[in-house]
Amino acid sequence: AYIDATQDTGLYDDDGIAPLQLPFPFTFCGTTYTRVQASSNGNLQFANGNPHYFNECLLNGPQPGMGDMIAPFWDDLDLTAVGFLETEVVGSAPNRVFVVEWDDVPRFGEGGDNLVTFAVHLLEATQSIAFLYEDVTTVADSNGRSATIGLQSETAGISLQFSCNQPAVSNNSGLLFPFPEQPNPDIGRETAVY
Repeated sequence: AYIDATQDTGLYDDDGIAPLQLPFPFTFCGTTYTRVQASSNGNLQFANGNPHYFNECLLNGPQPGMGDMIAPFWDDLDLTAVGFLETEVVGSAPNRVFVVEWDDVPRFGEGGDNLVTFAVHLLEATQSIAFLYEDVTTVADSNGRSATIGLQSETAGISLQFSCNQPAVSNNSGLLFPFPEQPNPDIGRETAVY
């Protein structure tokens, strides 16, 4: 279910980064992290903080300089005057959910009703990732038509693209990326570095 986050990160920038402390250790592509960087441009990065605004496709592998990235809606978004980047922790250990929400955010150079609202949920119990889309319908470039949606690990040299510059998501929808029952032992490192 969509969770409306309420804790404002204070990021009011175009092409900005907000460092966030995770409320629980989270394993992504074989590495366990305790911090993440949230970009105004619709992605989270572990051990990296690149505010690059021009989304790139992930079909042919990870994009250099973007590190280990979770991209629910990597697009040229602008938090300067409108919208919020918010967080929330729901539940109690060991079943907490960490929510990072981009709330009523316009694409760069747009405004009015051209706002998107979407979130990432990091699930403590399963170490899974969920993308949730509350409102991604805009007048121009609607439903992800100008966004990259997927995951990548530059460290491991792998990527998983759901869509790139395609109208592939809709309002009140979501995607779940379950943590594999038997992770590939050749991916990642054994201990947390960040």
